[in-house]
Amino acid sequence: MARRLFGFLFFYLFSVDDLAFARQDYVPVATLNDSVFTEVWRAIIEEAGIQAQYHTFSNDQARSAFVEGKVGLDCCSIPEWRTRGDEQQVQFYTDPIFSESNHMIIRDGDRYDVPVVGELSGYRVAVVKGFSYEKEELFGETVAVETIEDAFDFVVSGKADITFALRLEFVRNQRRNPRPLALGPVWSRTLLRARVHRDWVRLLPQVNEAIQKLKQSGTINYLVGKHIRDKVG
Repeated sequence: MARRLFGFLFFYLFSVDDLAFARQDYVPVATLNDSVFTEVWRAIIEEAGIQAQYHTFSNDQARSAFVEGKVGLDCCSIPEWRTRGDEQQVQFYTDPIFSESNHMIIRDGDRYDVPVVGELSGYRVAVVKGFSYEKEELFGETVAVETIEDAFDFVVSGKADITFALRLEFVRNQRRNPRPLALGPVWSRTLLRARVHRDWVRLLPQVNEAIQKLKQSGTINYLVGKHIRDKVG
C-alpha cells in the first residue's frame, strides 16, 4: 500500500513538473489588434522561433496586463508612450522596428486654423483610453474614447477638434472608411519598438535578431504595404 502511494505521488509530482515545464515553452504574447503592423509583429515572433500563446486585450487593459506579467511580449510602442513607474520597472525595449510620423488629425476643410504645434490649450483633443501621447501636458481639454476610430468620429462630429494618429494607420483607416478628415502637421517622429517583460528578457537578443533579419530582407516594408493594400473594404 505504501509503495503504491509513493508511486502515485511520484507520478503526480513528475507530471505536474513536466506540465509546468511544457507551459514555459509557450510565451504569452499580446495580439496586435487590427493594425498596419499586425502581420509584421507575427512575422517577428515566427522569425525569432518563439512558441507564442497569443492574448487579446482592450487598449485600456493591455498596459496593466503587461505590468502584471500576463504578457511577455507586446508591440508596438516607444518609451515615451509607456512612462508609468510600474511599466518602467518591468519593460525592456527591442531595437527599432519601423520609423513613423505621428500627426494631428483635423476636420477636412474646417474653417478653424490648423493648430500650431505646441499650442493646443484651446482645443479639445480626442484621446484613446490606455494610450499615452508625447507632449500630452500641452493638451487642453481631452475627451476619452475607446478606439482610434472613435477618436476620428469625434473629430468629424465636432465633439473634439483634433486627435492624433500614425500616418500609415490614418491612411489605412481612410481607405477602409473614408471620413472628412485631413492629415495635419507632424506632432512627433517615432521609432516603433516591441517590449519584452523582464520575466522573458532572455528572449530580447533573438527578437532583435529577428527584427534585423526582416528589415534587411525588406519583409517589414513589404508586409506594411501589403496590409494597407489588402485591408481595404
